Amino acid sequence: MTRRWLLATCAVAACVGMVLGYADRGGRHRATQAPEIASAADASQLPRAPNWTLPSNSTIDSKREFTTPVTFKPSPPKSEEPAVTRVEPKPDPAPAPRDDSQDRKAAYIRIIAAQEGAEVAAMKRYGRKPEPGDQAEFTIPYRAFVDREFEKALTSLAKEAGMPRAELTTIKRDGDKEGWPKR
Repeated sequence: MTRRWLLATCAVAACVGMVLGYADRGGRHRATQAPEIASAADASQLPRAPNWTLPSNSTIDSKREFTTPVTFKPSPPKSEEPAVTRVEPKPDPAPAPRDDSQDRKAAYIRIIAAQEGAEVAAMKRYGRKPEPGDQAEFTIPYRAFVDREFEKALTSLAKEAGMPRAELTTIKRDGDKEGWPKR
C-alpha cells in the first residue's frame, strides 16, 4: 500500500511539474516575440519601450545621458553620534538573607537521613549498590527506585514541617554546598 502511494505521489508531482514548466515556457515565448509578430491582443499587453533617440534639431549636449526617474525614500538624517546599542548588565538581585539557624541545619540532617533511608531500601530490594562496571539494566532501575523513594520522603517531610517542598530542595542544596554536618 505504501509503495502505491509513493508512486501515485511521484506521478502527481511529475504532472504538476510539467504543467508549471509548460506555463512558464509559454509565458517566456510570448514575451520574447517581436511586436510586429504578436497579435493585437498580445501587443496591448507588452510594455512599450521608451524612445531614447534625440530629436534632430536638438541643442542638448550629446554627452548627456537619459535616465529614467527613480523614486526612493530618503533615509532619515543621521545624527552626529553613531547609534550604538549598549547592553548594560542587570544588577544582581540582592540575595535573600539566608537563615542559617539551627532549624535549617536540623532540616538538612532529616533530608540526608531520608536520602540514606532510600539507599538502604534500594539495597534491600536489589541486594547491593551498583558498581562502575555494572550493566545499565541493573543501574538504571536501582537509581530510579532511589530517586522515587527519596521524592516520597521529601514530600512527607514537607508535610510534617509545614513548608513547601521547594524549600527543602533549597536547604539540601545549600547544605551540600556549605558542608553542613550530616548527623
